[in-house]
Amino acid sequence: MDNGDINRDGRVTVAILSTSKETDWLPRYFEWLGADQAYNVRVNNAKDANDPAIVDYVAQADVVFIKGGDQGRYYDEWNGTLLEQRIRTVIDAGGAIGGTSAGAMSLAQFCLCGSMDLVSLDVLKDATTHKLDDKQGGSGIHDDFLGVVPGVFVDTHFTTRARLGRLIGVHGKTVQDYRTPALVSMGIEERTGLVIRGSVAQVMGVGSVDFIQQTPRSVLHREPGRPLVYTDLRDDILTDGGYYDLAARMPDTTRLPPGSVAVLYPGDGADNAGALAIKGDGPDADVGFTAWPTYSPAGYSLVPTRADPRIDRAIGLVNAQDPQSDALGNYLRGDKQAASMRALYDEPSYSAFLVPRSAQLTRRAHTANEIRFGRRALAHEAEAATIVVDCKSCTWKSLSPWIANEDSGDGSLRSAGFVDARVHVLAESDAWGITYDSKAHAVVLPAGQPPARTH
Repeated sequence: MDNGDINRDGRVTVAILSTSKETDWLPRYFEWLGADQAYNVRVNNAKDANDPAIVDYVAQADVVFIKGGDQGRYYDEWNGTLLEQRIRTVIDAGGAIGGTSAGAMSLAQFCLCGSMDLVSLDVLKDATTHKLDDKQGGSGIHDDFLGVVPGVFVDTHFTTRARLGRLIGVHGKTVQDYRTPALVSMGIEERTGLVIRGSVAQVMGVGSVDFIQQTPRSVLHREPGRPLVYTDLRDDILTDGGYYDLAARMPDTTRLPPGSVAVLYPGDGADNAGALAIKGDGPDADVGFTAWPTYSPAGYSLVPTRADPRIDRAIGLVNAQDPQSDALGNYLRGDKQAASMRALYDEPSYSAFLVPRSAQLTRRAHTANEIRFGRRALAHEAEAATIVVDCKSCTWKSLSPWIANEDSGDGSLRSAGFVDARVHVLAESDAWGITYDSKAHAVVLPAGQPPARTH
């Protein structure tokens, strides 16, 4: 609404779009925020979306806001209709457009609009899972919908539902299918917003926003029925007050989040020693990492482990992608993702490992700095990839001033941000020959394999 009265009728008017049952709560909320008028426009199907009597109200607005729901249904019912034309009328006139959840996802050039219920574990187990498809057939990633923000994919509920793996899986498919190596994928947390003016995006709110893209060293392997492997992705995670330049594909380091702290990598530590195996279905504590983050019920803390041998300078949690929730409906995998990022803020010279139940990390005594990734010996489960986040290349870190959505209630957990972190999705070391050097904090490729190789 700060964008003002663009149709010059003397009022700021908001049209709120949905396919679901309406209430007067959201219109009253926009009016409380300062709109002169806000009204619901329910567009339930393609017939409604081509009915001037319904959708012409959209063209009269200064602001279009798309509610949450099912972006697949929005795509199926609204794409190529008079409604889409009316939305573009507002945008072309300089009006503002926004959305939450499915509404936010629909604004990106590349939209996961297949109406499949995809969680991170699905794509970490099978890089080409059918859940990346459209229920109507073909790819579930579309580039012919609203496309207000070019060159990006947007995911929402990002930390609460632990969608880091899901976002990376969609990113890899989009890069391959649409030949878009410069793609930026943005993961937006709940109670957090991204305000884009021109090519400059500003983060506002409680949580953080991840901006993920390939680097020249990235290697991508996507094969049917096999876990995703994707290395050396750049992840800029910004908290409240951070800015990102979508044209430059870089955070604006002249306008960092308040309280940002410079990060300087202290150099590699001592050599690791001893053979080791970390099972993805083992206990959270004392499984072979230097420390592990607690997240509930006692609140966040970083606890040193007694394990010996262990991985030096490593933070880790196992069973990290469990799709189940607790008795209160909280996604524990989201708590683990949030706590691991906060732990990395506390110890930026460490690597953070999120190990799924059916994965196993191993190392050999004679190559004790080399972590290998493989399948946990569970007959009923396929191997799932482990996510490794590292801050060796980080230049800045920040901590949200607000209590995180995943906090257990004592106010100890806050969202963490980083400039220039690295994320790796690693699996099947025996097949691909890709391992992780826990001393050098770097992926090791097989001899002769060039960077930026994709399959």
